Amino acid sequence: MRRIKIITGFFILLFDYVSPLFILLFIIRMSQGKDKSKSLKSKKLKSPEIGHRFSSTSVLNYFIDQSGMPFAFSLNGKALGDSLHAGHQGLPEHMYQGYVLSKNEDKNEHEPFKSVFIENRRTFLLNGVLFTFLISRFQLPDVGRAVAMVSIRDITASHEITGDEHIDEILPELIAGNMTDVFYVYNEQGKLVFVSRAIEKLLGYSVEEVMKSSIAEYIATETKSQLNDYLKKMLGLKNESLQNEEEKNPRLFEIQMVAANQEKRWVEISVAPYTNKNNLVKGVYGIIKNISEQKQIQEEIQTSLQFEIERSKLKSKYISSVSHEFRTPLSIIYSNLQLLESHFPELDAETIADSFSLSKLAVKSLLRVLDKITIIDAAGKGKLEFKPLLTDFPELLRDLVKELDDMEIVAGRILVKADPRIEKVYLDDYLFHHIFANLLQNALVYSDKKQFVEFSVSMTDSDFLNVEIRDSGIGIPQEDMDLIFEPFYRASNSRFSKGSGLGLAVVKECLKLHNGTILIESQTSRGTTVKVKLPIMQNDAV
Repeated sequence: MRRIKIITGFFILLFDYVSPLFILLFIIRMSQGKDKSKSLKSKKLKSPEIGHRFSSTSVLNYFIDQSGMPFAFSLNGKALGDSLHAGHQGLPEHMYQGYVLSKNEDKNEHEPFKSVFIENRRTFLLNGVLFTFLISRFQLPDVGRAVAMVSIRDITASHEITGDEHIDEILPELIAGNMTDVFYVYNEQGKLVFVSRAIEKLLGYSVEEVMKSSIAEYIATETKSQLNDYLKKMLGLKNESLQNEEEKNPRLFEIQMVAANQEKRWVEISVAPYTNKNNLVKGVYGIIKNISEQKQIQEEIQTSLQFEIERSKLKSKYISSVSHEFRTPLSIIYSNLQLLESHFPELDAETIADSFSLSKLAVKSLLRVLDKITIIDAAGKGKLEFKPLLTDFPELLRDLVKELDDMEIVAGRILVKADPRIEKVYLDDYLFHHIFANLLQNALVYSDKKQFVEFSVSMTDSDFLNVEIRDSGIGIPQEDMDLIFEPFYRASNSRFSKGSGLGLAVVKECLKLHNGTILIESQTSRGTTVKVKLPIMQNDAV
């Protein structure tokens, strides 16, 4: 007996265009003759000989155009060209004779393409061997050159084993069993009468387990309602006539199904009614396709898209904020240069000195903004480093306060109260400077020019500095507290005060590297208190 392996290409073509309808027709036939099929069920599923011999069958496919001419021949998925003749290379003689039989079938049919599906079994004798063929013709959607597909299957081996009576029951299960997607059928009473073995790979449940309940039992609760409503609607139409072809078209749903290991998997499930020759609804069928991987890719794309949107917003805020912060100092510098250029001979020494002083302040303001941007950028790239050095702490405080006083129109507003025991300590003076320069600047900016800012430094033990900054300014609204450390974020009551929204973001990044902590307590119109705890090492501990 000739045995030629059916390769993957045929199954792809057959399953995409033919299998669901082919299987459905046979499932309907099976459900109408249960008593007879039950007696054979155990035999056909358990017989390894049948499965092996079926895998050895040959399948010849070709298409027919509107003029009735055949084209696009293939044997077991391998292309043979647009014409066929006796002795064709790669084509067994008995398969060519099967093709001749199929052409005779076309001649015998008065209306060859009016029916969706036509199937006949034919036998012939060749060189003393009796061959049996199953010749199937399928109507195709009118969207291209092909109007029908013909499939010629050599079923000699299976015919010898099972006979004519049971071949139709075995074929649909063999085809459905090789589908990667799940095929299912409900009868008109709403009972699940068939589900393919692919359900075991999808959910981890056996066919028998699923058949005892319903596919709907394995759908996640949050995605169940819409599909269930449509199923009930379709099954409620039993024995009603569907004249509109659109009503027969499959509906697609994306739902989640729960596997045996409780893992949720996204699937695309199609649902369509099937009818008899009188267009009466006799049940529902469909295909379940695992789309978990596609969903994951979609989510990753969506996440990436959202990230790009957020980054774009951040860039816009950055440009807007930096432009605003640069505009005022540059305007001061430019106006003073114009004054000196146009009226220098007429100006007295005091006016000239004031112009230079204001220009210097403007330059320092620009440098401060640039410092903030540099720190945020370095932190984002992982290039901001922690470099502790032995530091003269009283001198560090004096330099910090002096720099801030020089930037203020009204100097001397910072009241320093430092523990005299704190002298030489190991800390990162660069990070320390940016932490407390930004906190003190915020306190000064958001307080009245006549109000003082308290700056207290103490040491409760030898390993930590406790720093507290207290002001009586405008305060921070409670609804803004969770967002104030985000870059470019400014509290809702701060729009009338200058600022870039970068200060507290810089504080956050510097404290993170220095392993420090921060606590902010604030009440609108009553002021803000900032408490910072910073780890240090004193000289005698090194």
